[in-house]
Amino acid sequence: MASAGEATQWNELSTRYFLEAALRATRNSDLYLVVLDCAARHPGAIARLVPSMDDGAEARARRHADEFLASCGRFVAELARLAAGAADEAPQLRGHDVAQWHAQLTNYMNGNGEAAAPPRAGVTASRKVLQFGRAYFDLVGTLTRIGAEAEEQGLRHVLAQIERLKYPEPMIRLRAAPGETIATELLVQNTRAERAVVSCRVPLLRSVNGVGPAFAPDVVIEPNDFALEPSEEARVHLSLELTTGNFMPDCGYVGDLHVRRGDEPEVRIPLQFDTGSLP
Repeated sequence: MASAGEATQWNELSTRYFLEAALRATRNSDLYLVVLDCAARHPGAIARLVPSMDDGAEARARRHADEFLASCGRFVAELARLAAGAADEAPQLRGHDVAQWHAQLTNYMNGNGEAAAPPRAGVTASRKVLQFGRAYFDLVGTLTRIGAEAEEQGLRHVLAQIERLKYPEPMIRLRAAPGETIATELLVQNTRAERAVVSCRVPLLRSVNGVGPAFAPDVVIEPNDFALEPSEEARVHLSLELTTGNFMPDCGYVGDLHVRRGDEPEVRIPLQFDTGSLP
């Protein structure tokens, strides 16, 4: 029969677990509310938001999987120790070699069975149940934390994407089929207090899938190498024929429009040309 103290400790373990799980869920609920608020205030950004994995998501997924495996391994090793009635720690899973770990646990159980090592004095069945409870709540607590942290990281990644979409960097995106000509206009303004000479160029384009070499496109920029007085602005017309020799159907091409003012460093505006059909 379990003592009052052991029953109290069991209740403390379960209460601590449920409180921590509730706190983690509440924190993520707050993040969900932030996402929903951004969706309400910035519908345009949300409409452009597509599910994707950021650069570190794959590494985090591997780390979470490894942490999950290690937690289960600690749980099973602790069960083996309790079943054997042994005082020394059972072999732990190292890395992903579960076959070697199984052999180590087998040798451990054979060498530390209750026949070879009778239960120590004072270790009652209720005490073993309490020990089992500690191992169990350690496992489920770890799994809850891993899941909540993965969910939180996903929500924060969504919020970071929304922030970038709310304030996008300048970019030129055009679409046409091979053989057609695409064109756009840029508004260039001299924000300095002195006269400036502006020039524009597109040195190279390349396909987004890496097929084929980069090439110099036959871009027509009018006007080019022009002067602007302080606060003056000019419209720059950019056109490009998507020749079938360089552009493949249903493909994307990227590059940069280089804008230079006098001897100052170039400003690069990303360019993207899509040769797929319009939706």
